[in-house]
Amino acid sequence: MVSSRIKKQLILLDIQEDLNSDDDDEFIPSKKELQSSSEEDEDAEEEEENGPDSDDEVVAKKSRRSSSSAGSRTPRSKQKTCSSARTPRKTPRKTTLSTPRTPRHATPSIPSRSHPARRPTNVLEEARTRLHVSSVPESLPCREQEFQDIYSFVESKIMDGTGGCMYISGVPGTGKTATVHEVMRCLQHAADVEEIPPFRFIEINGMKMTDPHQAYVQVLQELTGQKATADHAAALLEKRFSNP
Repeated sequence: MVSSRIKKQLILLDIQEDLNSDDDDEFIPSKKELQSSSEEDEDAEEEEENGPDSDDEVVAKKSRRSSSSAGSRTPRSKQKTCSSARTPRKTPRKTTLSTPRTPRHATPSIPSRSHPARRPTNVLEEARTRLHVSSVPESLPCREQEFQDIYSFVESKIMDGTGGCMYISGVPGTGKTATVHEVMRCLQHAADVEEIPPFRFIEINGMKMTDPHQAYVQVLQELTGQKATADHAAALLEKRFSNP
């Protein structure tokens, strides 16, 4: 009796005014919704009393409930879906750049001169070309005394079979290396004609070394072709030159 009186009072209220209000919490159901909810409660009680139905009956009941609930609900405003027609982007084609292959037997070449090198026309130009650092002289003028000192020192050590050291100093460009190379060329010629015992000439550039002990490594490699550490190379050279 109480529930029937409440339903009668709700029907008399102005439902439209309450539905248009912004307060969502104070929602008042309509008469049709109340009737459909009471029918659903009755159906649920009947299902509990009668037990589980078959699959066909359950599907039919669900469809009936969904249709009743769809009829009782207020229709929603349909949202307009505007589909903007976009032009498809063109995928850029990948251009594969071929890597140029280097030929296996590539020999670098220098283009030949279109005109031959100009020879000096007067004495001053000839002197300038001879004094250039890249020029190789045919002889060593004004170095006869230095040449004789180095030649006699090295020849005596080769003849006696002993060791020795000579220090040659001077400013760059005075002919130190050129004089030594000329001495060794003349001594090698004397060894070829058997005037002096045969020998081997080994040249080491100290400016290319990071450590003075690397000289032992280079001397051993030039003599025997063997590679070793600095300490091991020094021991091998000591043994080689100590024994007769």
